[in-house]
Amino acid sequence: MTDRTIISIRGLSKVFKPRRELFGGYSTSRRTEVAAVDEVSLDIRKGEFLAITGASGSGKSTLARLMVRLLQPSAGEVWLSGENVFEMDADSVGSQLRRKVRLIFQHPDASLNPSRTVKQTLHKSLRLYGNLSEADWAGESSRLLEAVALTDGHLDRFPDQLSGGEKRRVSIAAALATEPDVIIGDEMLSGLDALTRWQILGLLLRQRKERGLTLILMTHQLDVVRPLCDRVVKMENGRLSAS
Repeated sequence: MTDRTIISIRGLSKVFKPRRELFGGYSTSRRTEVAAVDEVSLDIRKGEFLAITGASGSGKSTLARLMVRLLQPSAGEVWLSGENVFEMDADSVGSQLRRKVRLIFQHPDASLNPSRTVKQTLHKSLRLYGNLSEADWAGESSRLLEAVALTDGHLDRFPDQLSGGEKRRVSIAAALATEPDVIIGDEMLSGLDALTRWQILGLLLRQRKERGLTLILMTHQLDVVRPLCDRVVKMENGRLSAS
């Protein structure tokens, strides 16, 4: 690990154990363990734009969740700026990991509370992780929505009043609210029209230039992201290889 490495993954594995399932009223067992992530090691530099590509089921989403400690590993470590994320106490997870590394889920409904308006979602991120006073939240919320090609007209809408693409853009805006060091986007460009994709990618490039944002894109849209990424690796059957 060098002083430019912001995330270091060492021997990371996640094996899902067999489970019992019901089919047609009969109980069956899945007898085979599944190694969704298999001994992955990877260093990611500060300010790097990295694409991790692979087919559905290759392990990309599991790797993303391990990196932000939404899953516990079967083996291995993830280090953030020299600290093992799996050894952080609850306070450090809340004050450091959740603020510094933001995961944008493949399915935006996973991160949007159906009972909160867009304004409440953004204000929650600003309250928990941001550095602004409450008096500044309204202006910052408007700025964040504009950055992802939405308007103030979306502030009072609930998730079920948004299209799939709008939900994804709200998730991106909420992630940017904390000014994270790292964004992990799990198929975060899917469902967006070409103009909006390039607007958001341009925004992220400016964030890299201005404050050294690191971006990790889990994607199958390699033709879209390859021109912007410093490095591409391929994930297959839970393992990484150069692309």
